[in-house]
Amino acid sequence: MEPISRRLTESEKRQYATRGYVKNLPVFDSAGVEALQGKFEFTLNGLPGDLDINLVNNWHKANRWFYDLCRTPAILDYVEDLLGPDFFQWGASSFASCRG
Repeated sequence: MEPISRRLTESEKRQYATRGYVKNLPVFDSAGVEALQGKFEFTLNGLPGDLDINLVNNWHKANRWFYDLCRTPAILDYVEDLLGPDFFQWGASSFASCRG
């Protein structure tokens, strides 16, 4: 699961400044995405069925693979392109449109 490395383009930075998000950035190859989806499904299936996953925050404090994901160099490079080199992680969450 080797990350794909590149920096944000000026267009992507402008999109973030105007819309508040940038999507479809390359980070993992297809095998890496598949592995992450499996880990996410495993974690999701371990949560109570009535829990709204969209309201869960600070996953990085309770789940090692999520902590490691948040420290993926390619992801940190994107964040640095937007915020500069001095930042810290305040929270981490996931969202899903449906369960199981």
